[in-house]
Amino acid sequence: VEDSLRAIPSEFIHRGRTPDDDLLIARDQVYASNFGEGIFIHDMESGERRPTTKQDAVDIVRVVDALDNVHIYNRALGPHDVPSETASVHNAEVAFCYTGKPKHIVSGSPFQTKKMIKMAEVVSGGKEEMKRRPPTAFNHTTISPLRIAAEACDNAMLVAEAGLPNNLLVMVQQGATSPVSFAGSVAVNNADFLAFNTLLQCVNKGNQTLYSASACSMEMKKGLSLVGAPESFILNASMAKMSKYYNIPSYIAGG
Repeated sequence: VEDSLRAIPSEFIHRGRTPDDDLLIARDQVYASNFGEGIFIHDMESGERRPTTKQDAVDIVRVVDALDNVHIYNRALGPHDVPSETASVHNAEVAFCYTGKPKHIVSGSPFQTKKMIKMAEVVSGGKEEMKRRPPTAFNHTTISPLRIAAEACDNAMLVAEAGLPNNLLVMVQQGATSPVSFAGSVAVNNADFLAFNTLLQCVNKGNQTLYSASACSMEMKKGLSLVGAPESFILNASMAKMSKYYNIPSYIAGG
């Protein structure tokens, strides 16, 4: 486990479409990104609340691409007007086509992951060029406490084999999927990350990996996720401190 931690690069270049779009991911370098994944949207024309579409994804990524204060595009929503089995591939197409910024995409299955890696090869101009300038990172999540789905493992291993960065997102819920204490929740979050990273570094030692967290607290009466509670910000700040302790890059929820 410790050897796998040492294998994570302490900094790397998060590649965009051109060198002008690249970002140095390193200690004390701070950037902002949008988050996801939305499944409903308030239509600006009709005012109705409706399921999201692929065109909505295009519209949002174009907004993100135009904002100077948003540096990384994270797939924003899940389109409902395409087959669910290929929705992640459609999201990847939107990201590759409509922004030159560094990006994070998500796959719903190993089948989709293989297709998305092939898309990355095409965008890059070939497999070797893709490895030299990885055009995207992939997000993967654990199932706290202390579980990683088989599909998530398969997806992440495929990405590591391809030489693309992995963003290992742990989303503990204080008082539900992790202890109600701050220290206990940090420990569970950290254990999930350590386990997932050990797997990836065994596949491709030195794989560019982000220590990622989007923790929240549980509302005890209704079981709701309080993503805007003060406790959530304390938790996520604690995860950021853990990444600094290990001297590895992080991707932490901020609101």
